[in-house]
Amino acid sequence: MKRLVFLASLVILSSFSGIGGFCSQEKTRILFDDYHASCRPSEYLVDISTELKNRGYIVMPWDRQIDFFLLSQCDVFVVFIPSESYFEEEKEAIRKFVENGGNLIIFGDYGDYMKEKNIFITINSISSIFGIKFNADVVLDSEKNREGEDCHPTISNFKRHPVTEGVKSIGYICGCSLTLESSATALAFGNSSTTANGQKGEDIVVLAVAEYGKGKVMAIGDQDFLVGSRTPGYEEDFLSFMDNKKLALNMFEWLSFVYKMTIEADELASEGHRLFSQRVYSQAKLQFEKAKKLYLEANMTEKVSEMQGMIAKCDKALDAETAYQKGMEYYSKKEYDNALTEFQRSKSLYDEIEDTKGSDKTQLMIDKCGGALKTLIAEAAYQEGMECYKHHEYDNAITKFEEAITLYEELENTEKAEELQNKLQEARDKNATKNRIFVIFGIFAAIVVVYLTVRMFVRRSKISGGSDILHLEKVYCSSCGKENIKGISYCRHCKAPLKSLDELEKEKILEDVSKKFISGEISEGEYHRIMNELKESL
Repeated sequence: MKRLVFLASLVILSSFSGIGGFCSQEKTRILFDDYHASCRPSEYLVDISTELKNRGYIVMPWDRQIDFFLLSQCDVFVVFIPSESYFEEEKEAIRKFVENGGNLIIFGDYGDYMKEKNIFITINSISSIFGIKFNADVVLDSEKNREGEDCHPTISNFKRHPVTEGVKSIGYICGCSLTLESSATALAFGNSSTTANGQKGEDIVVLAVAEYGKGKVMAIGDQDFLVGSRTPGYEEDFLSFMDNKKLALNMFEWLSFVYKMTIEADELASEGHRLFSQRVYSQAKLQFEKAKKLYLEANMTEKVSEMQGMIAKCDKALDAETAYQKGMEYYSKKEYDNALTEFQRSKSLYDEIEDTKGSDKTQLMIDKCGGALKTLIAEAAYQEGMECYKHHEYDNAITKFEEAITLYEELENTEKAEELQNKLQEARDKNATKNRIFVIFGIFAAIVVVYLTVRMFVRRSKISGGSDILHLEKVYCSSCGKENIKGISYCRHCKAPLKSLDELEKEKILEDVSKKFISGEISEGEYHRIMNELKESL
């Protein structure tokens, strides 16, 4: 069934005069929807259609139901105050058409008229897909209007945009206001004296544009501003009023420009992505920059942001490659610390842009740098160990050898690790021998100290046990009789020799023992025993 509909569409489309021009890729193709419109735009918009044709546009009416194949043959699709409801398949065809890069213009009217002609629900069933709603009201202005008609306000408040370029004022002829979602942007607003359904001033939006996928949607709440001198049933030429014609042409020309710029920009972006995937980053960046410029001219902010993001990725990729090359230079000079820093920076950048090939090659060099650094550290530990070994500092030598062995094992250098194991064992053996000698020497020294201490103690015990010797603090010279300090060798007055300390102590002890024997404090046997001990000790 779908194939029959598709073939029927081809046959019907081919029946129009100028079909070859309509399918041309060099000219902008505008398709007016006569089938759903409450009045046929092909008859109603004679003046603007003629102007567009004179400017090289291909303008085609369509008086049957639409489908995606039909829409894909045009660049701009015009929905004009539709009173005939769209089938769900037709709505989906319009949505898909815009998403794939097509452009849509929707013209409305004032609220009561749209309600009366069954336009209100139908038009919003299309516009709401793209974040724009036509309100059931009428825009009024009691101060700025045409010939005192409140419902013919003069709009002079515009956002700077290619569509409003050169437009200072327009006559808004019995039109409604618009309500926008965040995806849409207002291009024309009410004046300070403009009102609509409780709204006032700049809160009233009359012209808006929205981005959707790769395409653009433009909506305005008035269709009478397009009425020219040849429009049936109208006596006035609203199209020539103020900048109405300029605005109408800008709308079509901008969408035409957007379409052409989009095609070119999309091709550039596609090429940029291809080169990026092949890791040809400098050329990819050039393509993205060209695409960004075209998207910027077409006022496609989302695409501009996308290209800017890809340019930033290219910059990171180029920085990553520069860091990698610096790392290789340092590596060739065996400056492994600096090389490792550059390789780590390179890998971080590659990881950010999800370049697995770049990340893998830098990781390989990071591993090599790590191995080289570990080898240097192991060799340094080995050399320090050998120095300690030569100086018999076996404890330090053992520590360094163990450190070096661990590193060589991590490097899987089993030959070097086994060689060091032998050296480590030698150091341990020598250290054990050294420690045994120190232990023996320590024991001997302790024995000597204990012996000397005991001997001194015994000696002092014998002396103190034999008598309670009263140490003389001073002595008198036998020559001059003057006082001297005990223990000096010569008299400090006459320089005569004095008795030694031992002789003095011996005399004192003998004197004390004798006194104790005479006084009966000790027996004769005890006296002789003590005297014999004194002779042996002194």
